[in-house]
Amino acid sequence: MTFKLQMIIAALILFGLAGILYYIRKKRLELKYALSWIFVGILVLIFDFIPSFVTWIAKVMGIASPVNMIFFLGFCFSLFIMFTITVALSITASSTKRLNQKIGLLEKRIIILEKKLGEEEENGK
Repeated sequence: MTFKLQMIIAALILFGLAGILYYIRKKRLELKYALSWIFVGILVLIFDFIPSFVTWIAKVMGIASPVNMIFFLGFCFSLFIMFTITVALSITASSTKRLNQKIGLLEKRIIILEKKLGEEEENGK
C-alpha cells in the first residue's frame, strides 16, 4: 500500500470519526450505539498505519490472506451491528406497546371522570 493511499484512508477515517463525534455532541446519535463505530474506526486506523499488523493477525488466526481476514472481520462487525440494532428495536417496540397501553387506560379514566363530572353538574343544577 502506498503512503498516499494510507493518508487518504486515514483522512477518510478521521473525517468519519469526526462526523460520529459531531452527531453525538448534537444528541442525534447515542454514545452506546456509536461506540462500536468508534472502535472500528480506530482499529482501521491501526490497520492503515501498521499493515504488517494485519498480516500478523491473519497468520495467527490461520487465515491465508490478510484481505480475507479484513473481509471476515467486516462480516463479523456487520453481524454485531445487526444484532445491536435488533435489540434496540425490540426494546423500542416493547416501550411503545407499554406506552400505548398506558395511554389507553388514561383515556378510559378521563372518559369515566368526565361522565362523573357531567352527572354531578346535572345533579347540582
